[in-house]
Amino acid sequence: MIPLLLKIHIGGQNKKDRKIWIPLPLIYILLLILLIILSPLLIVGAILLLIIKGVNMFKAIQVFFILLTSSSGFLIDVNSQKEKILIAIK
Repeated sequence: MIPLLLKIHIGGQNKKDRKIWIPLPLIYILLLILLIILSPLLIVGAILLLIIKGVNMFKAIQVFFILLTSSSGFLIDVNSQKEKILIAIK
């Protein structure tokens, strides 16, 4: 499943807790627009790499989607005496 929410929580003993919730579909839309605009350059670059170096960059699309779908549930939790940071992808 594609992650839908990025939650960032930053706080500490003497600091006010800050919680940031970022809806990832909005970022996906912006990335899709950017990808459409840059697609001619990306396709030409991938073809040149295939011809010159023999590297198939079209396989990277499959790897990108595998990484995207497996990142749901990713959690970083850092605690110290002064600060607390939590980053969660849900």
